[in-house]
Amino acid sequence: MGRAGCRCNPVYDLIQSFLEAFQATITRVVLEDAGYHGLAARVELRLRASGLGMVLPCYPPDALALALRIGAPIYATASALAQAESTCGQPFLPSDVDVSRWVDRLNPEDF
Repeated sequence: MGRAGCRCNPVYDLIQSFLEAFQATITRVVLEDAGYHGLAARVELRLRASGLGMVLPCYPPDALALALRIGAPIYATASALAQAESTCGQPFLPSDVDVSRWVDRLNPEDF
């Protein structure tokens, strides 16, 4: 396959076709710490016919692309978030921020 003028990625169309054929829904994507390997991801599926759940390992960029394409929620474990860095080179969160207290003060209107 060469580069075409299309900005789409046909592999995601294929995956979406498989999901539809097997009546499966991506319920969520979870990013996890993979130690010195960086991040890992898992895609969690639910089969509509049987209600059976499945967990599939996936490369993080592919898992994120699938979740964004389908509109599935994306989660990250605390150990994965500990690796987060700001794109401007500053710490992700100031060290004096108590995240749990900040979350407790959030309201639905904040979103």
